[in-house]
Amino acid sequence: TAELGEAHARYRDEEIARSEAEEKLAEEQGIVRERDALVESIRAQQEHEAREMSVMLTQLNEEWGRKKMQYIQVTAELRKQSLSVAHEGMPHANGDASGGEAEAQLRAELASARIELASVR
Repeated sequence: TAELGEAHARYRDEEIARSEAEEKLAEEQGIVRERDALVESIRAQQEHEAREMSVMLTQLNEEWGRKKMQYIQVTAELRKQSLSVAHEGMPHANGDASGGEAEAQLRAELASARIELASVR
């Protein structure tokens, strides 16, 4: 009966140890599930932010393209006007300004276009 008592005590100790191990495992699994949920939440948030940034980048690229085309058009028109003023010695616009004033106006328009283009960059 002493051996039976010792076996019963060992069995009870093993049951207690097994029960504690199962509790610890369940706790650790809960922690892992919480961590996995947090990681998934962060991943979803990052994907959302990446999509938003992609849309913004696309919009900026489109605006940059429009501003670049405006700049190209303005500079081409200003070159054309400048050549016209230089060759004719007369202003392109209304005829009452001197050639120097017309050139100054063209330079001011070009500078303004450059500033606007730089603001989009």
